[in-house]
Amino acid sequence: MNLFDIIGKAINPIIAVLGAGVLIYLVYVSRQLTELRDKTAEQLQGNRGRVYRNQKTLDLKQRETAIAKREDTYPLRKTFDEICAKYLAVAQLIPVFPLLGILGTVAGLIAQVNAQDASQIYASLDTALSTTFWGLVAVIVLKFVEALLVQRKINDIETIFNDYDIKYQDAVSIRDSEEEA
Repeated sequence: MNLFDIIGKAINPIIAVLGAGVLIYLVYVSRQLTELRDKTAEQLQGNRGRVYRNQKTLDLKQRETAIAKREDTYPLRKTFDEICAKYLAVAQLIPVFPLLGILGTVAGLIAQVNAQDASQIYASLDTALSTTFWGLVAVIVLKFVEALLVQRKINDIETIFNDYDIKYQDAVSIRDSEEEA
């Protein structure tokens, strides 16, 4: 058994372990984002309906109850940014899976060139094809999980922040126009 055989045989377990780790982390991030989305929606959206603002402090109010002060968004945004930064670091590993598959393919083909008999040729071909297959399966599964669990929640939270910012800017604009009049 030469170096290329060893590399080819090691690729599938690496894909499996690394893929499982990334999958578990994506599920963990999804749960964190769900909690943050619910907390953000509760704190920043409050009751739906017409929004008013306090003339002096510019706090947004709704039915005479403050929805949130501008400063209330900062810890939520900071937590969101921290979760996203960690998620993006791990998400960068997803494109590595097809590359690992290709590495296994190349190692298997090189081992096939050095093969002495038919059984070694078939073993090398099996390594070449299986590593590509499992690398592609891993990336497809992880991209689906990323899109359906994580990216969707990130978009939801960004929408909540954008809605709040629009309401806040509307309150500031109304105050400024009333001060000019």
